[in-house]
Amino acid sequence: MYVGAVTGQLSTRVSTWWTTPATARQAYALAAAIGMLIYLIVYGPGHLFGTTAYWDMPQEDSRAYLMGYRYFLAEPWQWPIFTSHTINLPATKSLALSDGIPVWALANKLVGTVIPPWDDFSSRSYLGLWHAVSHALQPCLGLAIMRLFGHRSRGAAILSAVFFLALPSWIFRYQHAALSAHFLILWPIYLYLRTPVKEVSPRKLQIGWLCELAVVAMTNPYHVVMSFGLFAAALVRSRRVRTLIWAPAALAVIGLAAGLTGYLSRGAATKMGGFDIYTTNMMSMFVPPNSGIVGDARGWFGDTIPIHNQYEGMAYLGLGLIVLFVLFLPNARMLGGVIKRHPALFAIALGAWLLALSNRIFFNSHMVVSYDVPSSLHFVRDWFRAPGRFAYVPMYVLIVFLLQWAFTRFSTGWKRLVLPALAILQIVDASGAWRFNHAYTRGPYPHVLAMEPWRTLVQSHSTILELPTFDCLSDDWTKLKPALEIAYYASERALPINGVYGARPVRDCAEDERTFTTLEVREGTLYVWFTKRDRFVRRIEELGAACGAFEYGWVCSKNASAIAEAIRAGALSPMSRTPSTSPVLAVGQRIKLGLDGTPAYLTDGWSYAEATGRWSEGPMASLELRLAGDPPPHVALKLHAASMMCGQRKSQDVEVVVNDVRVGTLHFDPGANDVEEVQSLPVPPAALQRGREITVDFVPRDIRPPSKVRCNADTRRTGVWLRELWFEAQL
Repeated sequence: MYVGAVTGQLSTRVSTWWTTPATARQAYALAAAIGMLIYLIVYGPGHLFGTTAYWDMPQEDSRAYLMGYRYFLAEPWQWPIFTSHTINLPATKSLALSDGIPVWALANKLVGTVIPPWDDFSSRSYLGLWHAVSHALQPCLGLAIMRLFGHRSRGAAILSAVFFLALPSWIFRYQHAALSAHFLILWPIYLYLRTPVKEVSPRKLQIGWLCELAVVAMTNPYHVVMSFGLFAAALVRSRRVRTLIWAPAALAVIGLAAGLTGYLSRGAATKMGGFDIYTTNMMSMFVPPNSGIVGDARGWFGDTIPIHNQYEGMAYLGLGLIVLFVLFLPNARMLGGVIKRHPALFAIALGAWLLALSNRIFFNSHMVVSYDVPSSLHFVRDWFRAPGRFAYVPMYVLIVFLLQWAFTRFSTGWKRLVLPALAILQIVDASGAWRFNHAYTRGPYPHVLAMEPWRTLVQSHSTILELPTFDCLSDDWTKLKPALEIAYYASERALPINGVYGARPVRDCAEDERTFTTLEVREGTLYVWFTKRDRFVRRIEELGAACGAFEYGWVCSKNASAIAEAIRAGALSPMSRTPSTSPVLAVGQRIKLGLDGTPAYLTDGWSYAEATGRWSEGPMASLELRLAGDPPPHVALKLHAASMMCGQRKSQDVEVVVNDVRVGTLHFDPGANDVEEVQSLPVPPAALQRGREITVDFVPRDIRPPSKVRCNADTRRTGVWLRELWFEAQL
């Protein structure tokens, strides 16, 4: 009897505490504390402060963001503020093109200006601190929305924090630092709900909107579009014409902030493919890809990522919220009244969902609709290559609605146990995503180069030149991975480098290739060649550099001791010279590039063989050979070639280089593009010597993929079509 009395008294006290209203300060402190507790449990204090081994080599995207910040941090205060002169030699590049979260970078640099030791600290803790801020603000903004509806008890604070933190789609986004800031989606929803109907919005609220739009414009363009859409819905909600005067101010703030950070630069306007593959799925909110209860359930309910890159639209709600959705279905009639009260918000959410589905709409693994994007909307397709990310707007609108309904519906008697039970279910389900993130942030991300020997080699130099540059490695991750690792070591000391991984490619690849043969070997510069064409390395050695080989190419430097030490440490191996294995070609003998051709002559830069020829792919395509016997005194290079003339490509010029000697330019336009026509380029005698390796390079000026110039869906960076070529004696 005594135990029963004590239990009843304890239950009463817990119930009283749970239902007691909390002040705003208490509620937000509680929500932030829960967010930070989860962050520390999953990632640990070392992750927050940048002391764990993970930051020695983080995941690829995180490397890009951290590198952008480090180079920005090393720059003096200047104008434009976010421009770096050392991350993209010899040109400049904005931090925005590294997805480096400009607003957060600016805040940290300001702190470092006042407290200099902060620079060294933040160079490793930059992203850890950002994620900690996100973990604190995510539940606080979710809670702020619930408090607007009158749910202000301590229990409501805890439950709101849990549901907005144990959200698998948000946890999944951890790898993309800027897009993981989902509090920047909740913030405009909160401001929308605060907008009064048929009243002039308070000045404080409008200033809040301008601040929010300025922050998102200095964070990521996707957040800008989502926030501005919700801002437009708020203007409609107010139903006052006078409120529209804030629209020009909002656009001005976005323009100024985006211009300041570099999101309006020429590089940011680079057209990117992927609009029809980086999408969401109609079932993405309901099929768990990494549940702590059922694991990957896509095999049960249907694959919601039938095309690999649909992970960009992963919007899974979690089992707790899905059960809540099912419980709501018998009350679905009330949706009509809700939509009537919030027509603009519904329109924005629906529009964002349709945009996220893109022009190839999938229901699980089945494509149900496919259509061409109207030409008038091509700018949307070009600017937002991953429309699936817009699924977060309808996802959060749905979550807010479900929680508001649930807090009202399950507020008395035994029904109060429903939401705590569903919150526990939500946590257990989200644990799968947390475990995944915990596992991959425990140590260095998988890498292909020996860490310490390469760090020592890179940091023993003052400048790093990667050739080809990162943007020009043609999406070949066998080379992109080591190139990114080398760049990351360089970023630890902000060593000048000629390009790194970023949100948009900014290099002129054809121009980069043209400089290969005229490079000067400079003191303090490390040259990393991601190519097997060793004639470049021979030239570097002739100019006084020491070189070593590694799996992906060669490394050269005038610092011979650094190369020797890298060889001793196993990062490099000594250069070996083997007799030439290039096939011999007689004058007049033809090299065919089709399926019945002679691929032994081909080296880098060619696509697969087709029926009668091949496309060059990338900034330069090469052949290597040796001429049989003494070359005639007068020789011409003969070939059957063409290019793709369609869409936006009206002409094409292809430079032809024989043994580093430019022998001419092939010009193609709609009136001169006949592969049956024989083209002839005279070859200077100095370029041809008996027994000498002969390299023929084709360097197209325009290597945009056909998909970018409105020809077809081909994403290869094709330049020139070659059917056959030969050397012919001339009279």
